[in-house]
Amino acid sequence: MVFTWKSGSRITADPVQAAKVMKELADANELDAANLVRVSEPEDAPLHNEFDWDDEQAAGRWREHQARHLINCLVQYDENEERDQQPVRVYFKVEEDSSNYEKLDVIVQSESKAKKLLKQALQELIAYKRKYAALLQQCDAVKEMNSLQMKMELSGTEGKPWPTIAAPVPTAGLPVGATSGANYTAL
Repeated sequence: MVFTWKSGSRITADPVQAAKVMKELADANELDAANLVRVSEPEDAPLHNEFDWDDEQAAGRWREHQARHLINCLVQYDENEERDQQPVRVYFKVEEDSSNYEKLDVIVQSESKAKKLLKQALQELIAYKRKYAALLQQCDAVKEMNSLQMKMELSGTEGKPWPTIAAPVPTAGLPVGATSGANYTAL
């Protein structure tokens, strides 16, 4: 297995060492944010330099993180439209080298900015698909097993029928009209 950081993450720690630290915590059923901070406190810890240990600076950065969260969570919808319409995010950060956010209606007026935002959306979709590929493959396997069971039962195959296997089939985030992730495979 090869470990690396997500593109654009700005993390400088060795990802292999980070994976080792996280695995140790996970193996002990203790991998959470608080425990990762705790084991990173010693100055010689592999992830020590990824944390801001100056409480004053950390507090300021935390408030900036909260501000980004507020900006990212503000959505709008047209009050004259149907009540069940999907709210639309108001502000987006388009330029990678800038910390500024822009209104969506301003972004779509610029072809280059709109293309950048669409590229970001595509990258997020690909990342989402990769993230849940294993789950979607499991759903496909469950469907195949249930299909095989049905064929065996219809053909009168002797023996106890298998219990029907129920698996969660995610629909959130799939294209409009998709009812399951069954046709979506790993990249």
